[in-house]
Amino acid sequence: MSKPVLDDLFTAHGRRNRKSFLWLNLLLALTFAEGVFILLLDCEFGWGFAETGFPAVLIILYSLCWSAAVGLATAQRYHDCGWSGYWALFLYVPYLGGLAWLIALMVPGQNGANYYGADPRRR
Repeated sequence: MSKPVLDDLFTAHGRRNRKSFLWLNLLLALTFAEGVFILLLDCEFGWGFAETGFPAVLIILYSLCWSAAVGLATAQRYHDCGWSGYWALFLYVPYLGGLAWLIALMVPGQNGANYYGADPRRR
């Protein structure tokens, strides 16, 4: 059993296993890509939303929320490995961010409970 993807989305407390972390990132990336695709269609077909700037504001707000959600989920993922969640701040450093994300995705979590909570696979 895995931790549900949208559980504890905007909190750094607790742990998140690799499967839940991957599915959350895919969900957020697909919804972001959908928003950009709709904006591109609006620019191409001239539906009139792009001239107001409203879609761009929505995409910027969504990007900020997406960035926060990914950072907090990465902190939970590092908690699952037994590390401090502050390592997730490397996501916001150019070039190191991708590496920090890959490390969070590849390193297996600790079995059983650790300092940060119960094992998310045992829920």
